[in-house]
Amino acid sequence: IGPMDFMLDTCVINRILDGRNDNGWSLRGRNFVTDIQLQEILDTSNDARRDYLFRGLLAMQLNVIRPTEMPQLFDCERFMLGMASVWYRSGFPLSFGNFVPAIAADLPRNDRRPENPLRDGFIAEAALLNGMTLVTADHKLATTARAFGAQAEEIP
Repeated sequence: IGPMDFMLDTCVINRILDGRNDNGWSLRGRNFVTDIQLQEILDTSNDARRDYLFRGLLAMQLNVIRPTEMPQLFDCERFMLGMASVWYRSGFPLSFGNFVPAIAADLPRNDRRPENPLRDGFIAEAALLNGMTLVTADHKLATTARAFGAQAEEIP
């Protein structure tokens, strides 16, 4: 994992695939997701939208990173064909998951999807522990990630 590695938040993936990337942010460097972003795409309730996002993910050829000690969070069989150019297994330190509650506590509640702050916390922590830059359109998430020492880029 190197200095030009980016962890893409799900909202960024949506904006890139929808052509709403007004600030010119490009898919530069190596781009990563975790099982969480993949699960968020699978949780899309509109079937046509979910299929569109899934096909877009395949076309983006994002790298998937997951901790070596943690089982996958969903059935990855659906993503095995063409999803990732490389599957990374990261030896996160034993503290993995310790920042998540603190990050999540600083994020706004989501009544429709109460798990979102925890998911965002894991995404931010994975970026932090791997020295990646978190790319997000969520100002609060970027601010909170920076407060914990992560690099973050915000896109409009």
